[in-house]
Amino acid sequence: MRLLPLASFIALMSHLISVSAEYKYVCPSKTKFTTVDMGNLRERIKNQSLHEGVYIEKFQDVIAYTYTFDRKTIDGVAYEYLLALDYIAKMISVYEIGGGLTSECELKSVSDEPPV
Repeated sequence: MRLLPLASFIALMSHLISVSAEYKYVCPSKTKFTTVDMGNLRERIKNQSLHEGVYIEKFQDVIAYTYTFDRKTIDGVAYEYLLALDYIAKMISVYEIGGGLTSECELKSVSDEPPV
């Protein structure tokens, strides 16, 4: 019963939290890329408006287009960020290459609000 007066406040806060979060590709180095930016790159590769630096790779029966879209140096380690597009399924994966490792960036719901 004591929560009833707070119901509208709780509903408002729940709405604000869900609105402020968005899905991003988060790499092991904590570098983040929005799904909008990656989707735009996918469309440019698919429509062939971006062709310089795009490579065609074949993995078993899957044909993928790869494109290195960013480079950064973090704590003295050089990183490259690669978008891989499965042309048939239209699925994308984002990879971080650096320090002798290649890691897939995870798609996560991320809030850009600083922790309280």
